[in-house]
Amino acid sequence: MEISELNQLIQLLDNPSDLTKKMEELKSQQIDDESVAGFVVLYDLYKGDVQEIKNQLAISKFQITQPVRINKVHKFAYLKYAAILILLFGTGYSLFLVTNNSNKTELKNQFNEPGLANYMSAKSTTSWEDIMFDYKMKSYNQALKKINSSLINSKFNDTLYYFKAVIYYELKKYNQSSEEFNKVISKSSVFKDKANYYLGKIEYRKGNKKSAVSIFKSLTQSKDLDIKNASSEHVNELKQPILN
Repeated sequence: MEISELNQLIQLLDNPSDLTKKMEELKSQQIDDESVAGFVVLYDLYKGDVQEIKNQLAISKFQITQPVRINKVHKFAYLKYAAILILLFGTGYSLFLVTNNSNKTELKNQFNEPGLANYMSAKSTTSWEDIMFDYKMKSYNQALKKINSSLINSKFNDTLYYFKAVIYYELKKYNQSSEEFNKVISKSSVFKDKANYYLGKIEYRKGNKKSAVSIFKSLTQSKDLDIKNASSEHVNELKQPILN
């Protein structure tokens, strides 16, 4: 199972130079994952001092919830720090112990786009083989660059828009992903049901359970069996009370 982005950041505390580069990258884009956003704020709060960040992350939830005496100068910083730590502990992470436990906010038995099994014609102006290689290797930024390049000469290629949307989803850039998926839907593409399905997953990840259920219900009669089965399971799962 793929390691979560937060745990990847925690691992990078042992490689400060790479962590600095990663922080610059994250700050240049929209961050939709709250735990990752919390880590970025914590990083700034301690000015990139990895040892101090490690020390602070090692403090127990019990300690940070106890009443403490703080002066006005440090009050705001402390509140930010405490809120971040509560968020991190609240998500169930064992800090510094990278685990492969699945995120409780994830839906079970999701459909995840496997990529195209058969590449397009050799006459195509799109480098599908290269794009799919990068996609399947999870080199998403590389694949995205090639898709954007291909879109210059293939502005109406719904397959390009679909995979562009999927890649944005994998990069957790949900607003951009939604925008691209809606382009696919407006074209009445063969990827329409898959695009709607991903929009349902995005709504769920954003905490909009009611909207997600509505989308999944609309797909329970899809002719795409993968989407139909996954959507039906999600509808049934979301009917159940969420247990901690």
